[in-house]
Amino acid sequence: MTFKNLDDLEIRFIQGGLKSQSQIDSENGEIIELLIDGNEEILVIKEDIYSLLVQSRGGFYIQGSIDKTTIIKIADSIEKNK
Repeated sequence: MTFKNLDDLEIRFIQGGLKSQSQIDSENGEIIELLIDGNEEILVIKEDIYSLLVQSRGGFYIQGSIDKTTIIKIADSIEKNK
């Protein structure tokens, strides 16, 4: 799912199948391990693109030209269906 604003900035929400393993291109990027809601997640910053892999809620990632604080807030607001 892609969201785009009037300035053509995009945020992508990508979710894999139940058994898929998500991959983010981290070569030559900065890798940061984060705690979000008590779970270890991975943030990759590469060429001004932030990619946050959230494995704890069914496996998805968010990618976009947004700052670290905003991408974490977006991920924190997503709930897994039970």
